[in-house]
Amino acid sequence: MPQKYRLLAEHYMKAIESGSLSEGERMPSLRELTALHRVSISTAVEACRVLEKHGYVEAKPRTGYFIRDPKRAITRFKEKREIEADGTEQRIDPADYVGVHERISVTLARGLQRPPKVDLAGAVCAPALYPGAALRDTLLRILRAKPSMYESAPQSDGVRKLKEAIARSSVTRGLHVDADAVLVTHGCSEALSLALRAVTGPGDIVAIESPSYFGILQIIESLGLKAIEIPTDPQTGMSVDALEFAINHMGSIQAVVCMPSVQNPLGSVMPDTLKIKMVELCDKHNMTIIEDDTYGAFLPSPANARPLKAWDKTGNVIYCNSLNKSLSPGLRVGWLIGGKWHKKIEMLMYAVSRHREEMAQLAAADFMAGGAFNRHMRRLNALLTQQRTQFVDAILRYFPAGTVVTRPEAGLLLWISLPDELSTDTLFENALREGIRICPGSIFSNTSKFSNCLRLSAGRPFDAQIDAALKTLARLTREIGGNGTLIEHHP
Repeated sequence: MPQKYRLLAEHYMKAIESGSLSEGERMPSLRELTALHRVSISTAVEACRVLEKHGYVEAKPRTGYFIRDPKRAITRFKEKREIEADGTEQRIDPADYVGVHERISVTLARGLQRPPKVDLAGAVCAPALYPGAALRDTLLRILRAKPSMYESAPQSDGVRKLKEAIARSSVTRGLHVDADAVLVTHGCSEALSLALRAVTGPGDIVAIESPSYFGILQIIESLGLKAIEIPTDPQTGMSVDALEFAINHMGSIQAVVCMPSVQNPLGSVMPDTLKIKMVELCDKHNMTIIEDDTYGAFLPSPANARPLKAWDKTGNVIYCNSLNKSLSPGLRVGWLIGGKWHKKIEMLMYAVSRHREEMAQLAAADFMAGGAFNRHMRRLNALLTQQRTQFVDAILRYFPAGTVVTRPEAGLLLWISLPDELSTDTLFENALREGIRICPGSIFSNTSKFSNCLRLSAGRPFDAQIDAALKTLARLTREIGGNGTLIEHHP
């Protein structure tokens, strides 16, 4: 256990690193430190000596301690300080994440501990690929036209203009939607969570894809549900035959959550014949389908790739979507079409978060109502097609023999399978030390089936830094032994 003066020094180091205390600012006096933190004067003195020793503060005669340039102090002393604090590198405690899927949460927290030099984990495009300038102009125009927007509450179930724009754009996906059936959410994750809350209760079984987006696993655990994983093909998506087998042999499965169009992480696209079969199967067994169509807009011909909802005749499919990946990660605009569960979901939304912020909805409506969104997606998809090819070519060129990479027809995610004996959990940790963030396959399942897999994002334009990062990942992969440990190389 670190001594009190070290803990106090740690507290102020973090405040200086985060910018809460800035260069030139005066530190609290020794008397103030003793009163604020209920420590002895000797503890306060020792803490200030540690800060001075490591370059975080400087002492000025008769005036006290003052903050030095935090960047200089961090660069020189951060690694040493982390070890001195308790003798080891700071670690994530799994106990902090009980109830929100500890293994996934620990991995995500590790990845967020320090900003990476190259982030290949995020399921979003590079900022330059989004229409940032056009969105800013739209937001300013909206605010000028309605300066009193934030002085009154917005519509509780979403801005009408956005709901109408969503209904019109849905026609191109083979959906015929009344604007009143659209419920605007805070991104797709909220839509999925609301859908599951509406159709399930604690202890219910939910069928999911395998591998599956880790956010679904977190939502399912947080709601006290049980997941059954259904094999999912990199080309055709969830196996409907395996789902039918599970229904017949598992007893009651309350719902199935799936991404038929550009599945995360595989990028698979389910053929229409299998979509029809799935809708009919779930109807027959009174099992609700919760469809995530987040990446549907990335399809080369969205009009020819209808979602499951297009074949829904009974309201048994809850359709969820968002603009987070396609238009703007910052707007956080999503929606759902609840079918026969509409009223219940509407009330759950009201109970959880009341009104949705209006500005983002109006900006999204402006893009969707005109041709700007379609033009943006044509440009984005052309760029992503090129980037995926460059990433795949580099991976196959650098990585060990036996590496397999998916070649999705759309989107920005690549699923990579390494030779069976290689652990991507180990690769994840070693890559972080090199300043590279990836998604290890273990977070996409409750099993260990994908421990030799990883997901990479091709959402950033391929350049020399990306090429170097992939070379580094390939080198680190070769250094991992069959038991997941590093192979030591001796001269």
